[in-house]
Amino acid sequence: MRITKLTRRRSTALLSAAVVAVTGIVATMGASDASVRLGPTGGRADGLPAYIVDGQGVAVAPCDTGTAICGGVFDPTDPAYWDAGGDAGPIRLVYSVSSPAGGRIARFTGSALKPGRYTIKDPWGTVTCTAPGGKMDCRLPGRRITTLLRSTAAPAGFVGKPNLNRSFTGSPTGFNRVVITGPGGFQASTKRLAISGMMRDNTAMSSLNKMALTLGNGRTTTAVTRTVRYSSFGTAAARPTVRKGGTNPGAFSVRDNCAAQAPGSACSITVKFVPRQNAGVKRAFLVIDDNSMAAPRHVSLRGLGTR
Repeated sequence: MRITKLTRRRSTALLSAAVVAVTGIVATMGASDASVRLGPTGGRADGLPAYIVDGQGVAVAPCDTGTAICGGVFDPTDPAYWDAGGDAGPIRLVYSVSSPAGGRIARFTGSALKPGRYTIKDPWGTVTCTAPGGKMDCRLPGRRITTLLRSTAAPAGFVGKPNLNRSFTGSPTGFNRVVITGPGGFQASTKRLAISGMMRDNTAMSSLNKMALTLGNGRTTTAVTRTVRYSSFGTAAARPTVRKGGTNPGAFSVRDNCAAQAPGSACSITVKFVPRQNAGVKRAFLVIDDNSMAAPRHVSLRGLGTR
């Protein structure tokens, strides 16, 4: 599904009065939610921010190139930075982050539904919407879209591709799907969205597949190894470095297999713990620094040694 500029403009027009009433959304997209913040202004004739960036370091610029991947005609009064959409059963999902005037928009629509209240759990939390008369048109200006989702198979330089529903990642809690429940046992879900957004040029972006590791079980003495996968997905090479910290860093040995990682590449960081050499519980953390806007990141380490 493609969320067209026309759809966005209509949504913004219909919601403009409500958006103005939401504290912090018009003046700055992020005053009430620091996870998505505006980049600096300057360099654009319209005076709008050159990009927005979330707490995971995903930075997207206004989609104003007019390319097919960017999504058609650019609207200089309300440029789209990021949007996502799809269908969960009979309910259509639309999420959008546009200029400060448009703010964040979430909209859920559907027809031929049982009247009543529906619970929608998505990557950012849980909201409720009603379907009076069996028709839902639930519009939530200022919805807390705290991170910018990206497709698991996006073209280089973009976070996704319009009209191509794919699995996605980027949920701050790891809940990368949408689940809807409602009256009469209604259930619908999806793990696939069409996502649109153009990455900021010459910007390193990266992700980790683990934020915490537990090594050992307190009974076995065999050495335990775990791996943290580091992925580069931006528009410039990412250059990670790794060091240890915390209470017991010496209880863990670390092998850093990463170098300068080109966009689209990945590497591994291996952590080893020897239970028979460490009695009780040992704690430490990895500090993974790089040249992305999300640096540094921490991975907590918990080793369970033999008694």
